[in-house]
Amino acid sequence: MIQVKFATKEATKYACEHWHYAHKLPQGNLFSVGVWEDKHFLGVVIFSHGSNNRIGTPYNLSQFQCCELTRVALRNHKGVFVSEIVSKAINYFKKYNPNDILIVSYSDPMQNHKGGFTKLQIGYMLAEVQKTKLTF
Repeated sequence: MIQVKFATKEATKYACEHWHYAHKLPQGNLFSVGVWEDKHFLGVVIFSHGSNNRIGTPYNLSQFQCCELTRVALRNHKGVFVSEIVSKAINYFKKYNPNDILIVSYSDPMQNHKGGFTKLQIGYMLAEVQKTKLTF
């Protein structure tokens, strides 16, 4: 069974440094949701208001109505889909941040990201923006 709750700064840092391809914490004020499966720590899902103060502009929303799904830093695990983990983390985040009505998730095709989070059906807006590959 998956459980989510606040993650400490230390747990967040450890998960990002060990289980995320960037190997570092994102900048800014973070809301870190820790994930446990049968009392084993799986990692964190991190939300932030990020550095883009115009994040909500395309949707006619203020910066304070939007946030970014900044990191999904999970160890290898069995028995649960990442989409289930992210869905539970988003619901937990919403409980403490009811004014955020849009969550933007950037996917990186250079890391083989496919944009799967946009397929979550959880009752509010989730936008996924794919970065384009630039060739010179």
